[in-house]
Amino acid sequence: MAKSKNEIKIGDRVVRLELPASVAIRHEITRAAAENSTRALFAALGACWRGAGRPAAKYASNGYNPLRYGGAVYDELHDRDGVDAAELWTAAGAAFAMIAKEWIGGDEVDDAVNFTDSDPDSDR
Repeated sequence: MAKSKNEIKIGDRVVRLELPASVAIRHEITRAAAENSTRALFAALGACWRGAGRPAAKYASNGYNPLRYGGAVYDELHDRDGVDAAELWTAAGAAFAMIAKEWIGGDEVDDAVNFTDSDPDSDR
């Protein structure tokens, strides 16, 4: 199966990633990264995942708390058979980048995700 820009392989399936409809959820997940990046990335993955295999964890049943939700998504996906940890982290990073680009400039997000600097003359 061919993958589009918003599709990523996790285990034996290709997952479609889409921004959550709720601006509040997108903003909460982005802000949560300052407190716990692992949980924020997996909250993003759960919130962006569309289609088959989506984690059973629900944002609402986790108290609308992105860190609690991210932990539930991470635990659930980590325990699935046949899912490679590297694929999970790649998918979580892609989902978070999709959400974060809405609040932070796209170049800055790409730099952080890829550990690069789009402006090599900067003092960062």
